[in-house]
Amino acid sequence: LRTAKAQICGQIGISCDNSEAFAVAMAKQYAHFGTQRDMQRIMEGIQTVSATELQDLARTIYDPDGLYTLIYR
Repeated sequence: LRTAKAQICGQIGISCDNSEAFAVAMAKQYAHFGTQRDMQRIMEGIQTVSATELQDLARTIYDPDGLYTLIYR
């Protein structure tokens, strides 16, 4: 989990280096939600996620009773 957190934080940091994409993303965020991204807060939020929280979320998302299969014939 520590490695995954470092990876995602690194990817977010690199994405901020592209100033045009960052500006567009920030404008979209503001237009849709009326707030700006706070990268420090996002990074801190990622660091606070626990293995248990992640497992609980995965159980919810991948609950077999909520999954469906579409078969094309």
